[in-house]
Amino acid sequence: VATFPVLMAIARLPETRHALQVRTEVGAWSRKQLHSHVSPSAGELDQLLADSRDTKKSALEREVAATKHGFASDLRARDERIETALLQRLAQEERARADKVTRELEASAKAAAAAATRRAESEHLERMLEARLKVLPKIDSRQVRLHEEAPTLALTARLVQELWGEFKVHVAEPVPITADAAVEAARAFTSRVAGLEGVLIASGCEPAAVYSGNHRDGYCDLLMRQNEGASALYRGVLYAETVPGLTAALFFAAALPRHWSWGHGHYDRDAELIIGLDRLHSLLTHELRGQALGGAEEWPPPGVRLRRLDDGYEVSCLAARPGRGLLDVSLRIRDGQADALQTQELFTWGEGVLY
Repeated sequence: VATFPVLMAIARLPETRHALQVRTEVGAWSRKQLHSHVSPSAGELDQLLADSRDTKKSALEREVAATKHGFASDLRARDERIETALLQRLAQEERARADKVTRELEASAKAAAAAATRRAESEHLERMLEARLKVLPKIDSRQVRLHEEAPTLALTARLVQELWGEFKVHVAEPVPITADAAVEAARAFTSRVAGLEGVLIASGCEPAAVYSGNHRDGYCDLLMRQNEGASALYRGVLYAETVPGLTAALFFAAALPRHWSWGHGHYDRDAELIIGLDRLHSLLTHELRGQALGGAEEWPPPGVRLRRLDDGYEVSCLAARPGRGLLDVSLRIRDGQADALQTQELFTWGEGVLY
């Protein structure tokens, strides 16, 4: 009884040796096939199938051929699936590339057409405003007698820049970015503004500083106190009906708030006076981004404009707010005193910028 398992194992030795021979031969062949870059051909499969059925071959040879045929068939089917999937993937990628090229070409053509339209509109606007500006008589001297000139005229950009430079010396600079500097600006205002041509502080008015924020983000204003009341700085100054005086009124009302703002303090105080066609053209090119110039025929030309009224003068200028739009600012001067600053929205291209 104890030797029965041994006897059984001895009896199965031929079968075990046969299986080992099959595995050995098929294993070596299978590894060779796996390392090959070529799948078994249909002819090879047919030959293996025929060998597995050939009665002239030994049982070992037929079994080896049948095992090889099964493995090769599976290997060929796998490679065909991989090839099909790869071809589908390549076809998808090719279609995606073609679609991308088509979209890029369409977007490029659309962008080019939009750019051409914007360029044409911008050039048309520039020609239109330039023609309108040419209609306005220009003055390049601060000494002209306005009552002897045309009712409406424009200052040259050179003259505006010259007057702004003097305004900065006597009023706008240095920018009071601290609370102490704001107090000092108010204290020194009367003596400093005395040197600015065409400007006089109204009797009984005393400047006072309004400071908000800190040296990184904030703004400074000066108010004019009179008879226990207070008004905006420009309302407490008297202006001569001359080119320097009227231009200074515009600077006080429309340019100084932006100049005396920094960082977050620029919100609602960032209007820039547009004194030349070049600046307007640059601004529109940067800001429009595909928008049509609706209503541009009604826009005033850039630059400081003076208009004689029955009871005084009006000084006005095209202005822009970054990321927001164009507006026209105007100020009427009667008997040397300024009315409230008026603004007219001309064109909106956004909601402003973040400071």
